[in-house]
Amino acid sequence: MGINIYSMSSQFRVRKSRHSDALAAIKKLAGGETVTKAHFPAMEGSDHYAFVTTKDFIDAETIFDALIAWRWVLEEDANGDAFDPSFTGEKLGDEEILFAAVAPFVVDRSYIQIFCHDDECVWRWVFEDSRVRREYANIAFEYPGAQVGD
Repeated sequence: MGINIYSMSSQFRVRKSRHSDALAAIKKLAGGETVTKAHFPAMEGSDHYAFVTTKDFIDAETIFDALIAWRWVLEEDANGDAFDPSFTGEKLGDEEILFAAVAPFVVDRSYIQIFCHDDECVWRWVFEDSRVRREYANIAFEYPGAQVGD
């Protein structure tokens, strides 16, 4: 993996009533690690997800702690809902796996918008119908001569 990204504006929310279910779903990811000794025989330490220590999210007591283990920080509003994720890492890892696990507990039509520095593109992870998908932006400048070759 290892993609340099920057979080952009997002509309993402997990209601307080769904926190424990989302946390349980994250903890169930233990055992499905993608960085393993089977794939990397010279690897030292335990199997893990890219840039994530399994023990950290297994030991998490809240969804906030679990997401911190995955290098995402969530804000908490006055109702106790989790919202406004910020990425604290430098490169993406196995976010597709994490977000698929929590998708059933995320408010429908939520999204996390990302700018990828490496290939200068913008995308969103869109949470809908208990699933997540990646949706790429089409960016166009709409004035005469704006497009290369005009």
